[in-house]
Order: sequence, then C-alpha cells, then structure tokens
Amino acid sequence: TIIFGPSDGTLTISQDVVREIDSANVTLSNFVTEVDFVNQDDFSKRDGAHDVIFRYIENDSFNRFVIQKYIYSLYYFNTTINNEVAIKVGQINNVRSGDGELNRISIVCKGSEVLFYVNNELITSVHDIAANPGNVMITDVFPDQASNPQPTRYRNFTVWEIP
Repeated sequence: TIIFGPSDGTLTISQDVVREIDSANVTLSNFVTEVDFVNQDDFSKRDGAHDVIFRYIENDSFNRFVIQKYIYSLYYFNTTINNEVAIKVGQINNVRSGDGELNRISIVCKGSEVLFYVNNELITSVHDIAANPGNVMITDVFPDQASNPQPTRYRNFTVWEIP
C-alpha cells in the first residue's frame, strides 16, 4: 500500500553542506522506499552524496544509506550519544554519473532484513538491523558546492507499507 508519494521536488542548502530534508512523515518497520536523484553534473567527479535516512526515531536513532561516486555506505546513528557507526561500505558498479541522469535508490525493510538497490540492482543486504518503526527521509550533501549551492532535484520519492 502506498503510504507516501510519489513526490517530486528539490533539496536546497539549509546549512553549510547539508541540504534540506524531505520527510515522508511515516512511522513504519516494514516498507519499501525509492527515490530518483537527478545529477546536476558529473556525479563521479564530485564529493556529493545522495542519502536515504530510514527508521528515523526523533531524539533516538536512525539508519542512513549513502551513495557517493562509486561507493555505498550504510550507517547507524545514535542521537543520544551523537555517534555514527559504519555498518557496511562497498563498491557500486552501476552508478549513472552524467549530467541530468537519474540514480534510483530503493530500500526494502522487512523485520531485521534490509535490501539495498541502486538503479534496480541489488547492491547489498543486512540481516541483523534493528526493526524499530520510524520515519523515511531523503537528503543530499555537496560540500564542494557550499559557496555556490544549486538545488538537488529528485523524483518519485515513494514509500509503500508491506506486511
């Protein structure tokens, strides 16, 4: 069942290097989310990163899946101690880097198992992640653009609840 979206929009700079965050305003444990980020120029030559934040519990914890150039990273962040821990890092072979091209990030959360896709290809999975219900959000980080920020466009930000 679609709970949020599809939503199209832009993320503009809100502080030094972090873009504003678009929130689905949901509280879910089991869901599928996807979003298409639109490259502003050659994504492979930038320090930019597309982020999906999921199972976000305000003032507590969240997970963050990031693609940056040809690398993915999965983090767990505990807000009570302001500590982020890398869970997994690896190579992505199918990132589209051209100006105007789309990179689709899809995440499937079912209990403690989470699957991560980039451009419809399974990139990695984890099987022991906390299954706490929380929000789903997207953001972007482009530190090399802090002095001349351009909006980051996205399309089809959608969240489906699954049983």
